[in-house]
Amino acid sequence: MTACFAASSGQSIQTYVVSPQNFDEFRQSLDAKTKSWVKSNQFTGKLGQALICPAQDGGFERALLGIGTPEDRKRLWRSKGFVKLSDAPTGTLDQALADGIFEKKI
Repeated sequence: MTACFAASSGQSIQTYVVSPQNFDEFRQSLDAKTKSWVKSNQFTGKLGQALICPAQDGGFERALLGIGTPEDRKRLWRSKGFVKLSDAPTGTLDQALADGIFEKKI
């Protein structure tokens, strides 16, 4: 079984999860226009990077999500980046922010 976020439809776009370790190989699979877009936006698969690539018709061709290196992900896990579900508040997001469980980034 292949994992996926949602069934493909006319409104869905391909989403690729990329790390710095597989970025060069992934970049080689892209067409020249998309390679240029990725380069101009400095996307390299670093943790937290996200990039939407435009299509010729003005829509979206694909989405790229950066997951960083395994060490990046370990550091994030050890930080306040993740909360165990059992530790999550049962109230609203505003309450979670007030309790200091999540940090608000603006």
